[in-house]
Amino acid sequence: MTPAVSFRGVSRHFGSVRAVDRVDLDIAEGEFFAMLGPSGSGKTTCLRLIAGFERPDAGEIRLFGEPVTGLPPYRRAVNTVFQDYALFPHLNVLDNVAYGLMIAGVPRAERHRRAEEALEMMALPGYGARRPAQLSGGQRQRVALARALVNRPRVLLLDEPLGALDLKLREQMQDELKALQRRVGITFVFVTHDQGEALSMADRLAVFDQGRIRQIGTPAEIYARPATRFVARFVGSSNVLPPDLARRMGGPPAWCSLRPESIRLTDPAGAALGGVVRSARYLGSATRLVLDVGHGTAVTEIAVLVPAGRPVPPSARRRGSNGMSRPCIPLARGRRRMTAATGSLTPTGRRGAWGAASDVLWRNPRLLLLLLLLPPLLWLGIVYLGSLFALLAQSFFSIDEFSGRIDRTLTLRTYGELLRPANLDIIWRTVLMAGLVTLASIVIAFPIAYYAARYARGRWKALFYLGVMLPLWSSYLVKVYAWKLILAKEGIIGWAFDSLGLGWLLSAFLAIPGIGGNSLSVSPFGTFLVFVYVWMPFMILPMQAALERVPPSLTEAAADLGATPAQAFRTVIWPLALPGVVAGSIFTFSLTLGDYIIPQIIGTSARFIGLAVYQYQGTAGNIPLAAAFAVVPIVIMGIYLMIARRMGAFDAL
Repeated sequence: MTPAVSFRGVSRHFGSVRAVDRVDLDIAEGEFFAMLGPSGSGKTTCLRLIAGFERPDAGEIRLFGEPVTGLPPYRRAVNTVFQDYALFPHLNVLDNVAYGLMIAGVPRAERHRRAEEALEMMALPGYGARRPAQLSGGQRQRVALARALVNRPRVLLLDEPLGALDLKLREQMQDELKALQRRVGITFVFVTHDQGEALSMADRLAVFDQGRIRQIGTPAEIYARPATRFVARFVGSSNVLPPDLARRMGGPPAWCSLRPESIRLTDPAGAALGGVVRSARYLGSATRLVLDVGHGTAVTEIAVLVPAGRPVPPSARRRGSNGMSRPCIPLARGRRRMTAATGSLTPTGRRGAWGAASDVLWRNPRLLLLLLLLPPLLWLGIVYLGSLFALLAQSFFSIDEFSGRIDRTLTLRTYGELLRPANLDIIWRTVLMAGLVTLASIVIAFPIAYYAARYARGRWKALFYLGVMLPLWSSYLVKVYAWKLILAKEGIIGWAFDSLGLGWLLSAFLAIPGIGGNSLSVSPFGTFLVFVYVWMPFMILPMQAALERVPPSLTEAAADLGATPAQAFRTVIWPLALPGVVAGSIFTFSLTLGDYIIPQIIGTSARFIGLAVYQYQGTAGNIPLAAAFAVVPIVIMGIYLMIARRMGAFDAL
């Protein structure tokens, strides 16, 4: 019969570390197979090799007889339940479960029906509208199982899915997983470092150590007949006896394994071996004794399990703290009453008003939070909101045509002046420039932010921050003047085009109406370049912060469920990065809307809102019209935020 999973001489190295070293393995179809081993033994790497998240450096991997060594995860008939479950936080439970079906192009009604059936199978009916953050650990695990099984994979991979659960829930989920595997009848490959999980659930298991498989067999075979000393020590708890001690106990003169529960304590007259009790530990169902067996330098430590209710022989001895032997204290002891002098734990002395206030704040943490927030809230209300209110009030005033003074009668006449063609042209030009600068900043900043969030570590991350903040190192005016020189006819860009014989191309570009001019330095395009350069850090940093919150397991889960890299970007990475994109867009868009220094220094003939506000408030003295122009960016930003919210920009928060 063709194995479901087959490894032939598979190796995977990370630098000098041999994570998987020449592994040969066959897993039968419909089998519950466990990979057991300590941390760093290679079991998880083997699982990732099956899933396609890692590629082997040597050897071949087959699924149901078909070679898949170079096949990407989204083209393999396997699904994975990740250690952290990797549920998509921006999707509800129903859409999480239906994600793989959505990628496969299943119609919405059909995929929701199948997702609801999968949730019912996991005993989670009615949970479809909840978010992953609203679920308990056991519920999240069931959702992850439903999401994997709804795609009907031929192999289900489980990467230590029970590790984060408490003991009682873990035992319950062990029974449920085994029953589920029998019900669906597909191959389960289960990775764990817990011997109890592997022994209780697996049909067969492989014991890993240092990248190699030390033994494969049924749980009973591996427990009763370990092939190596490592297996004997790691699987369960075993006493590994040296040859001389094994011979003294009637065994062969070789290394032997003796389980603690196989040893019986008896009176010296009928004992095969004597020892001194070093320690005793009560475990509930049994008491674990550690004995020193032997004499002199040939002392061997042996563990013994004494079942509950079976007394320890009175002749057993325990070594005292002075190294001498003394009678063992009986293990079944009565309760000892613990007494302590009663008294107040409150510090003595006068506490005063400060002490009483501390007690009140300790009992009312929300009051403490309110007191901490009060100063910034007052600043926000008085300085920020007060100035905005004053600005808004000024925009409803008007200028008396005869005296030139401000008429404080409330009117909409000033806003009517904004509708004049010349003023509408200023508003449209500014919004277009801000939109283009924001869009260009997103396109340029996203790969930089993604690389920094996913790959930059240590000194490289420090260099990333230094590079991103480079535009802010020097004075704002110095930067803009420097760009004016760079963009001038005799500047670096013009010189580079002329040196390459492409001066004609630059001239043709500058001849385009609305983009060019006499030179880059006085063209709208030159202004656009300076805007992008100056405000780029305010786009990169929020993006990078948002992307750092996206664990790699989410993109792996998307690929595991059939999503190509482009689909994973569209359905997972981009929605989760959207809060950072929106935050960066707010910075970039609003700063561009209100900036008047860059266009003025660069020397472009085009007017923008910031420059109009500056000129109307200063030179023309028309403060109401300047205020009305200043209100326009605020209104535009409000509309922008409402659109972003309706598009789900904040769903991942």
